[in-house]
Order: sequence, then structure tokens, then C-alpha cells
Amino acid sequence: MSSIFAPFYELFFFDPNYQLIFDQLYEGPGYFWMGFILTILPAVLIIPFYWDYKFPFRNPYYGVKTWILWLLASAIIISILTYMFANQFIFATDNDKLNLALNDPNLKYEEYAKYLIWMYTLLNGFGSLVVSFIHSLWMKQFSKLHIHIPF
Repeated sequence: MSSIFAPFYELFFFDPNYQLIFDQLYEGPGYFWMGFILTILPAVLIIPFYWDYKFPFRNPYYGVKTWILWLLASAIIISILTYMFANQFIFATDNDKLNLALNDPNLKYEEYAKYLIWMYTLLNGFGSLVVSFIHSLWMKQFSKLHIHIPF
């Protein structure tokens, strides 16, 4: 499954000087989970906004401002999860070559890995806004209360 999402992430940040990091993400479940967080999780997080008539906290007066806040909260959640997963998949590895490279200050693997984790976090955070917007366009058709949001 990593082969589905790896080209997307490597398109932006691939550096052949740090091949061990990218191999670890590709061979392990790193790219799969980051791609899952980017594509599926925004849909799961936006569902309560459009189908809240089934929940006790329903509010038929949600507006565009509430929708934007909902998307921003989703982006923050997705960013936090991406950071946690990427950090786990890079630094908590049993790959001896990568561990040696991360611990060697001359190779600067650790510095690049920390940079890469933040870049993946920002990419998934901003990407989740786009994915959530696309999911919203589809979900609003089936909503009973919020068929007019986002427009």
C-alpha cells in the first residue's frame, strides 16, 4: 500500500542523500498511514458536521464560519496525528543502518529527519483542508440540515 502514497510524498521532499529514511517509510507502513490520515480521516471528521441531526448537539444554524472552524480543527487533528506517526516511523525503528545514521552527527540524518517530519505535518495539514473541502462538496448533497454549506 505504500506504493500508492509514496510518489505523492516523495514528489515534494525526496532527497537521495537520505535514502535510508525514505526506504524506512516505504518498506514500513509510514507512507500508508500518512496517506490514510490525509485521505480518509478528513471524511470521518467532517461527517458529524453534515449529519449532526442524528446527534443530541445538533444545530441547524451552522454557517460558513462554523464550517471553516470545523475544517481548521480537523486540520489541526490531522497535523498532530501526522507528526506522531511520522516521528514514530522514522525514530522508533529497528533498522540498524538508519539508527546508526540518525545517531551520527556528521551525516545530519537526525536534522533532516526532524525537518522532514515537520514538512509532512504541514503537507498533511494543508492537504487535509483541500481533501475536507472536496468531501464537503460530496457530503452536503446528502445532508438534511447543511445542504447550503460551503455554498
